[in-house]
Amino acid sequence: MTGTGGTSSGPVSPSSGLIALGVLERAQGLRGRLILRLELVGGARPLPEGLGVTVGDRPFRIASCSLRDTRRVLIELEGVRSREAAEDLAGRRVLADRADVSPPGFAAVPLDLLRHLTLVDRALGPLRTVDLEGAGDANPLLIVEGGGKRFPVPVCMVLARAEIDWSGMEARLELPEGLTDLDP
Repeated sequence: MTGTGGTSSGPVSPSSGLIALGVLERAQGLRGRLILRLELVGGARPLPEGLGVTVGDRPFRIASCSLRDTRRVLIELEGVRSREAAEDLAGRRVLADRADVSPPGFAAVPLDLLRHLTLVDRALGPLRTVDLEGAGDANPLLIVEGGGKRFPVPVCMVLARAEIDWSGMEARLELPEGLTDLDP
């Protein structure tokens, strides 16, 4: 994916500065509302009104957002006022600027943001994140490479134990003994 918000399910290029928040599943009702399946750690949370997002190659602002269930929210985008206009956006990814969706200012952690995080272990040094597995699970895994090894690191461990510099996209932590011996 090139960072344009198409329908691909892969990560967004970190050089684009955009982070995927989720996928627009379908239109809801006649007024142009959409159901957005979020890809956030810990489940769905309403997105802030006024947040700038990109859908396809078109910029929008979120006019309203309400929780639908544990994975989805119902959103209204400024300028989308009909079911037909909303249906044209269905199936596309919703992207936001990394600075607007990074903690601590953003209440949730987008999974796509974690894909671009460099872990730094005291013994192994920098570990490059190469994949994310189990994005829909309660505890997804970052697949990292470093020190001649490739192994999984639970996202909850990173968020709970690491000192994270979101602006530098680096997380410093000491991995538990034996974790590096696990197969991804």
